[in-house]
Formats: sequence, C-alpha cells, structure tokens
Amino acid sequence: MAVSPTPRDGLLPWLVQVALVVIVFELVILRTATRVAIHIPGIDRAAVPYRAAAESGRFAYYLAVVLVITALGLAMRAALQHGHHAVATALAVFVGAAFLARAGAIDDLLLAVAVVASFGLVAVGCAAADRRLRPALFLFGGGFLLGGLYVVAQQAAARGLRPVEASPWLLVAAETLVLAAPMALVYSRTRMTSGAAVAWGAAVSGAVMMTLVLAPATAKIVLLWNFGLAGYLPALAYAMAAGTLTYALVMIVKSGDGLTAVGIGLLVVGGIGLHSTYQSALVILGLSVLVFASEVPERATALVRPVIAVER
Repeated sequence: MAVSPTPRDGLLPWLVQVALVVIVFELVILRTATRVAIHIPGIDRAAVPYRAAAESGRFAYYLAVVLVITALGLAMRAALQHGHHAVATALAVFVGAAFLARAGAIDDLLLAVAVVASFGLVAVGCAAADRRLRPALFLFGGGFLLGGLYVVAQQAAARGLRPVEASPWLLVAAETLVLAAPMALVYSRTRMTSGAAVAWGAAVSGAVMMTLVLAPATAKIVLLWNFGLAGYLPALAYAMAAGTLTYALVMIVKSGDGLTAVGIGLLVVGGIGLHSTYQSALVILGLSVLVFASEVPERATALVRPVIAVER
C-alpha cells in the first residue's frame, strides 16, 4: 500500500532543524555575547576576536533569515497540501505584512496587528492538531497576545488612538503566563522521568539563577532583548521556568519526537513582545512546525493497527 507523504517526510523538518542551530548560534554570539562584551572594561584590547565573533554572528543572522523565509514558504505549501487552511492563511498574512512593511507600504502598527492576528490563527490550528499541547499553548499564546496587545496599544497611543491602555500590568501578566507554560508542557507531554533530563534541567536552572543574582541588570537586559521578558518577576521564577523547559525538551527528544522539540525551540528563541519581524517569524514558524509534528505518518498507523487488533 502506498504511503501518503506528510510534512514530516519532506524538506521542511530538515530545514527547520538546520535553521534552529543557526538561530541559536546567532542568539548566543550576536544578540548576547557581543552586546554584553561592549560593556566589559578593556574590551578594546580584544578587538580582533571580538570583531571575528561579531562578523560570524552577523553571517549567522543573514543565513538564518534566508532559512526562515524558505521554511515559511515550505510551511505554507505543506499547510495547503494537508488541509491546514487556517495555518496557510496565517502564514500568508504574516509574509504579506512583513513584505509590505519592508517596502514601507504599511506602518509598524499595522504590522503588529497582522503579527498578532497571524499568531492567533496558527495557534488555533496548532491547538486543533495536538490536544496534548493545548495547556502549554494556551499559556504561551496568552502571554504572547498580551505582550502583542501592549505593543499595539503603545503604537496606537503614539498616533492619538487609545483602544486600550498600554499598562505595564499587561507585561506582568504576559510574563506570568509564559513562565507557567513549561510546567504545563511537562504535565501534558511527559509521563516518565529521566536522570539525564533532571540533571540538564537542574544545571540550566542553577545557571540562570546564578546569573540573575550576580548580574541582575545585565541578565534582565538580555532577557528583554532576546525573549521579550522585562524581568518583573522574582529571579526564582525565571530559573524554575528555564529548568523545567530544559527538562521537558530533553524528555520530548528522548521520546523520539524531535520535530516537536524543534517547534518549541523556535518559540523560545522567538520570544514575546514583537521586538522584530525576524523574531515574530520564528514564533509563527515554530507554531507551524508544531502543527506538522502532530501528524502521524500513515505507515506508523498501519503498524499500530494489527497490535490493537490482537490486543482486542
């Protein structure tokens, strides 16, 4: 019997894995290390290695942009081919708005509205495709939408429009929801435990806690730049969320569901807050990957059915 291809079988899974590696490299080198290094006294003495690191980070950024644009195109085609019409519509809206904003045809306010609308559409498609992700998706999605609402309200107020007040409490609520998402992910996606996963989670949690305690100002700036988290909550909350997320990702990878881990990874590196079209693209792409990761290939279903029949 012929096996119907799914998005898991095409170029998209390989491409998003490569893209995530490049994006993480860019995040660590360009968005974090170089920005922190310029505040270190005497950094001018290490101008050559600093310049080399900065150039490699910039190259990774440009490469990541190309990979992400290509992946968005492949995701749009896959969504159309496999009946995910809400996802395909959201991707089309986002790509179109990003292109128009780049060309100067629309302003930042319209772009922000388009990003929030696209995110909502893809999130609905993702929730419909994988019920196991719904609790974590509800929390992350709520945080992203509240952060996006804050940006939209700010930009609207700057134009004399006030549909909603840009209250800092929106950011506090957004961060609370986002930091709770990893716990929901562990509850809904992991049923067993692993010593390696616990060790990785504890190590990451400890590193984040130490950084926030020893260099709170720098750490909070990095959180804001990279993830859209303003640091309103206690340091322990961020440390626990980082450790729990690491544990969940390790367990998901160990279960053999690497594509889901890649999708979640893209959400993490994209963050919340609508800081840039690039980071918004990472979030939209990550949600799309999660939709495709939920699809079980037909050949796997065929292998399961005889077992079920025998057990009955």
